[in-house]
Amino acid sequence: QADGDSRPARQAACLVAHQMSGWGVACVVYGDGRTEGMGMTLPSERPPEKPSVHFAWQEFACHDFLRTPYPEDWRVDRGIPLANELERVRAWLSAALHRDVPLFLDSVFRTRAHNKAVGGAPKSQHPEGREADPRCPHGCTYAMFRQAIEAVAALPDSRIRYVKFYRHQGFAHLDIRPTKTLVVEEDAT
Repeated sequence: QADGDSRPARQAACLVAHQMSGWGVACVVYGDGRTEGMGMTLPSERPPEKPSVHFAWQEFACHDFLRTPYPEDWRVDRGIPLANELERVRAWLSAALHRDVPLFLDSVFRTRAHNKAVGGAPKSQHPEGREADPRCPHGCTYAMFRQAIEAVAALPDSRIRYVKFYRHQGFAHLDIRPTKTLVVEEDAT
């Protein structure tokens, strides 16, 4: 037991300190799945052509016929913060699985017309550029994927405010809508 720590001895703790092209990510993943220290330091300058190290603006573009790009005037206050949360989920999974775990995004930005055409919710955050639908990565159980998202969303400095899990479809919805309360739901279908 560590200095006055009343918890049982840490099981299979894995400290991951990984330098990713200027990004420092450090966390401890315990054998029971708990995590600590999901701190992330961002580089002082980020190339404007990418929202983060592992994501490109093309991945954030609408999937309409025109491949409408993610709006440039939202990139700093919406796109980059959303990418930062996705990077944290990616880092958690990579630490837990002891390998690099890419995240694939089904959808991020949608025009209002495209959101309506694909049956998106009228109050969806996709047209606002604040929502991402990451797919459960290959070689990862859905339970672990869910645990990663919940762990990141629960961090005090997380901007994630809404999560909906679509276990049977193999993806999750997370967004950084401007509210103070975190809401987590499960799709019933």
